[in-house]
Amino acid sequence: MAPELPSFFRRRLRLHEARRALLAGSPAAALKRLDDPCLSGSADAERLRARAREALAREAPSRGTPSGETGPASAADSGVASALEELLAQMRAARDGAVQGVSPRGGVARAPAEPARPLPVAVRGSEPPAVAEEEPGGAATDEPAPLRFLLAVDDAGEFLVAFGEQVVLGHARMGEADLPLLADLDARHARIRGGESFHGGALWLIEPLAGQSITVRGAPIGAGGAELGDGDEIGLAPNLGLRFFLPEVASGVCRLELLHGAECFGASRVLLVKPRSGARLRIGARRDRHIAVRGLPYDVDLELADGELALRCEAGLRAGPGSSGAPAPAELRIPCPPERRVDIVVGRAEGGRPPFAFSVSPLPDVTESAR
Repeated sequence: MAPELPSFFRRRLRLHEARRALLAGSPAAALKRLDDPCLSGSADAERLRARAREALAREAPSRGTPSGETGPASAADSGVASALEELLAQMRAARDGAVQGVSPRGGVARAPAEPARPLPVAVRGSEPPAVAEEEPGGAATDEPAPLRFLLAVDDAGEFLVAFGEQVVLGHARMGEADLPLLADLDARHARIRGGESFHGGALWLIEPLAGQSITVRGAPIGAGGAELGDGDEIGLAPNLGLRFFLPEVASGVCRLELLHGAECFGASRVLLVKPRSGARLRIGARRDRHIAVRGLPYDVDLELADGELALRCEAGLRAGPGSSGAPAPAELRIPCPPERRVDIVVGRAEGGRPPFAFSVSPLPDVTESAR
């Protein structure tokens, strides 16, 4: 009898299976995957169920698969099997201590960061190259592209994390935005960037690009942009809105929640972290944590340090579900963005409950996400 997968990994697998089934055009198969009891209370699962039901409602009653042909459901099932095999292989590798690119502090080779998007230039005759002007409504900038990855947290769901001083939002199929979204947007529609207030604390601004129309708290904003406050609703398009949250006012971290069922790389929540401010992304039980997990007896910090992602927790951190006799280190470092999915287990099992866990993963192909 095969051992049962831990609930954290099973939830991740079921959500992945459901998304693949939806992409394959089989909403019925997606609903079947989402029927697993481990997804009870999952906001991500509920959003996928709603999408699957909408797809079923749009299908014609007479639509079917001719006898002898392979339909979308069987294609999705084949993909599910391969996804499970890949997940189990990663778990075995982690158990054997073979998770690539992870070690206690000081023992990891740094991976190259995401390359910065080159700035457009205009060359006339023998004149030196000049930086082209930014879109109307936004100041020219030479900030590098943010370092992005996916973060899946036990009992909290999935998040897209971006370490950078600013992010550009735009249409997913154009391939120019840091936060690509499927909505009525331009290729580079708006920019959210961090700043400093007169009192030394962090603040966040949103600016329209290329003359786009944006609202904050229901009112249009001008070309100079507007400062964002905790709870503000941002209107980017008739079919897309965001909710801005600032759990820790003095921190350089904010959270965006996508409204109307929108997702970015499969996540409906985005965490923006300003690395220059020394900001730390915090997971904990308190309501002012950037990711709140009820009942978690310790805090877990994620910080960009020397181009690597530093993970810290006093309870100890291990890569993968395996456990060794040696004490777990209080800090691990991995490449940022990660080269492959890395599963992190925090502390040890207590009271019959499995230990808390989370994972960091590289971004999927944006062209696949935009289909």
